[in-house]
This record gives sequence, C-alpha cells and structure tokens, in this order.
Amino acid sequence: MVVVYNVKSEAAYGSRIAAPIMSNILTDVLPYMGIASEKSDTSSVGSVSPKTSKVADVTNKTLTEAKKTLENLGFKVVSSDTPNSNSVLVKEQVPVKDTSILEGGTVVLYTEENNVRTSVEVPNLVRKNTW
Repeated sequence: MVVVYNVKSEAAYGSRIAAPIMSNILTDVLPYMGIASEKSDTSSVGSVSPKTSKVADVTNKTLTEAKKTLENLGFKVVSSDTPNSNSVLVKEQVPVKDTSILEGGTVVLYTEENNVRTSVEVPNLVRKNTW
C-alpha cells in the first residue's frame, strides 16, 4: 500500500502520485515472488530469472569504501551525506550481507554518525472503504 499525504498539486490523483511509486516497488518485488509482469515474454517465464547478486558485508568499513564496493557490484547506495565519509564507519546495512537482490537494487547504509531509523505504524484498513 502506498499512501501519500499533503500532496500540493492540482492533479493530485492516485494514478499520478501513488501509482508510479507502487510500480517501482512491484518492479523489484514481483520477480522475487516468481510473478512475471505483463510486459515480459510469458513464454520464457520460469526459464529466465532476473539477474541477482549477493550483497557484500560492508559493516565496519568506511562509508567511501562501502559505497565503492556496493556500486561495483551493481547496487545503488543510499546513505546520509557526511563530509568525513573517508573516516566514518558503516554500522548497519539493509539488506544484510549475503542477501540476494536484483542488480541495480538499493542498499541503505547506516553510519555511526547517523544511525537513526524511523518506524511508522500502519493503521488497520481492513473493511474501511472510503467510497
């Protein structure tokens, strides 16, 4: 489920705001579940699997070294910007080491300087139709 709050646009429709976000999520998730997209060649489903790579363990490496390692493996890297990335250490990564993810997937790095995570409780929306 994708929920976007406080959209400041005259064209604030789900098809323009939330749908592209959900599409990006499903593009990464569905191949793991073995579900082919409508765009894929259905005759090859099951015979060709998406290219995946295992995430390297970059904890306790400098942020610069960790980014370089992961980018060389074909991953996108998300981390906080810090002026001293040559000395700050990575304390945690998501996904964790040895997890197989699609090439081009994203790895989030948490450093000793910025190890703050945000959790949001998702409300129970069962049987709460608004139409």
